[in-house]
Amino acid sequence: MTIISSTLFLPNYPFRKISEPLAKAFQTHASSELINVPLKLLECYLQLIEAELSYVHLSSRSCEPIIIGFVGALRSRTLADSKEPVRIRWARRFVETLTSLRDEIPGMPNFDYLMADLEEGKELWDSQQKKLNPLALRYWNGWQVDSLKGVPSFLALGELWHSHGPEFTEEYYRTWKTFSAKQARCNITLCNKLASHLSKNSLEWPTTTFQNPENIKSFFLHFMKEHFLTAYRENLNIPTQIKTWNRFISNCEEAFIQSGVWATPFGDGLPRPIRPKQHRAQTRVSVSDEGVEIHEKLITRVPLEITDNEAIEILFKSIHKDIETVKSWATEQANELYSRVQLRILATTRINSSEIKPREGWQRRSYDHESICAIFQSNGFPSSRMDFEHQYGYTILSADVANILGLPAAGTLYPYQCLLVAEHNEITESFLKNFRLYDDKGRRSGFVKTDTGYQLVGFKDRRGGKLSEQKIQLNANSTKRIFEVIKITAPLRKYLKGIGDSRWKELFLTCGKGFGHPRSAVIPTWNKALFDKHTRIFERLAQQFSNHTSLRGTELKNFLSRVTLSSLRASCGVEVYLKTQSVEAMSKALGHANHDCLQLSHYLPESILAFFQARWIRIFQRGLICDAMKDSSFLIEAADFETMEELNLFLKNHALKDIPDHLVNPENTQTTEPYSANQYSEVYISVDPGIMTALVSLEKAVATAERPEEVTGVARYWADLTKAVVAEIRRDNDALLKDHLYVAEQRCNPRRMEKLIYEC
Repeated sequence: MTIISSTLFLPNYPFRKISEPLAKAFQTHASSELINVPLKLLECYLQLIEAELSYVHLSSRSCEPIIIGFVGALRSRTLADSKEPVRIRWARRFVETLTSLRDEIPGMPNFDYLMADLEEGKELWDSQQKKLNPLALRYWNGWQVDSLKGVPSFLALGELWHSHGPEFTEEYYRTWKTFSAKQARCNITLCNKLASHLSKNSLEWPTTTFQNPENIKSFFLHFMKEHFLTAYRENLNIPTQIKTWNRFISNCEEAFIQSGVWATPFGDGLPRPIRPKQHRAQTRVSVSDEGVEIHEKLITRVPLEITDNEAIEILFKSIHKDIETVKSWATEQANELYSRVQLRILATTRINSSEIKPREGWQRRSYDHESICAIFQSNGFPSSRMDFEHQYGYTILSADVANILGLPAAGTLYPYQCLLVAEHNEITESFLKNFRLYDDKGRRSGFVKTDTGYQLVGFKDRRGGKLSEQKIQLNANSTKRIFEVIKITAPLRKYLKGIGDSRWKELFLTCGKGFGHPRSAVIPTWNKALFDKHTRIFERLAQQFSNHTSLRGTELKNFLSRVTLSSLRASCGVEVYLKTQSVEAMSKALGHANHDCLQLSHYLPESILAFFQARWIRIFQRGLICDAMKDSSFLIEAADFETMEELNLFLKNHALKDIPDHLVNPENTQTTEPYSANQYSEVYISVDPGIMTALVSLEKAVATAERPEEVTGVARYWADLTKAVVAEIRRDNDALLKDHLYVAEQRCNPRRMEKLIYEC
């Protein structure tokens, strides 16, 4: 039995058998962060054999059995469940660091010989396994909890084990494990924070705390205070933290109190702060470097306080432009990846793979593109680094080979996921995560053909119950993309199926940086912290996006930090609203089970909503009253507008009229409340032949623009307004208005507007 099933949770364990100065020395002398895992494994080994290690121990030959036994344990799979090449790298890194430490530890034995014979110590480890500390064994087995879907998470209970004892820790773990198995997602952040808070305050809150109705209430009040003070110091969104806290408290009550594990607290249960009423659009707000509050639901940067002109530009230009930037990037990246797969398949038809013979030993050799493809076609996905080097040589980088072959390295399938979301806005991130292409019987159940085409069949957990299953009707383009993903991931799927790994059933698979063990593809998270820490990632993305946007440097970094599947989906949903002026259409496009009249407020901040309600909705969704068209139709020739700003100002002052007070409040009643936008039932649009001619000219100039991507948001706004006015006149039976429209259409001059509609 393997003691440590996953090294992911090793950072949760504190050093107790390795002295703090020695642990720091190891990290200082190591040539990379690769020492962190072997160092925690050394801590595990020492606890298992009940030994300690410090500077003093290393300065004498008494440490030799410990070092030799540990290297043997690293080489054995019984200590940690990792591939052999990985365990070899751990052992080499550990011995290299020991060699470096000899410079500052007089009398330390020389362990260089272990580098030549890493098999040394396996027999010693085999004998030690018969008498390992059973309590330490349980401690290092970890505290893994699995969700209803089998997604693992790891509780950080190492400190709690030492502060409150194994019995209390095991009860805490078992209760959360049972509860998590019923949840679609394991939300363990506050579970771990509670354990950490307990361990740091063990004298004040011992194990008996949770068996006393008064004390348990006091503890959670204390924990709640610390939690929200920390959130305040870290400038986190407090209403969101309140929501998270209250959900956690509900989980605690269901898992621990209703089951009788903990005492029932006095009063009205565990403490829950009242969540202040907050407009939906305020739930995703951050502060920019310039101190401006920004709404973050969309890709587009939306300041909370903006003018009508800024709102027009954002709604009619920026949102569409940002969506198109992501789509054009994703299209190019997807096409490039798939083209490499096609070249690989084509290359294998041109060369006989049997003619490519790996040479004996680890000789330097170089293969051309076709030879590499033929080797891969013949041998398939290599099972280890050793197999890779035997097939392709030890001088070539695995990442380069994977790139040549068109294998799905980490993040390379993200463009496909972006294209699917942009094409079908009802697809969410959770729908795509671990999406299953095949069922347990090996039948293709996630991508099925119907009488009307192909469907993606998956699940959206937030819809709940019977509504959780979603069937996405694909179009020709998205169907083509799914077939491409299947072909791209085919070699990985074949390998996983061959070794009995159930992940072969998933659609999105990856092989890490090159030829890592195939696994589920993780949806990337782009943010400033990632870009600052890993500059090469940003440099690569900057190069990829250079052909699709004029943004560079910090501006591009800020833009990419806002790009997620969720923000792309939300932006596409808002664009549907802009095209249809229907919240119901937007809700349907986003795949919501129920239409919510407040849905738009979830995606747009108050400033944009105010624009819609005060202008847009009044214009497009209420009655239109066209007043006397009586002035000259030669207006645009006479006025000769030089800029869009001049035309915009003229139209605002003369075309749109506020509803007169005597119509808004005919009885002249007194009120202290200002009239809200949704109280208006109609709006006056005063358009004489001159104004109508200008509007029609502008609308036609926008419709026939040679550079549509450069048309300003203001121009698009007035063009859409014109369409609505023209449609209303055509719908109406007023012959005079139709005559005026006819004159305006005859006199319109789009060429005079061409110079105005583009960005400066």
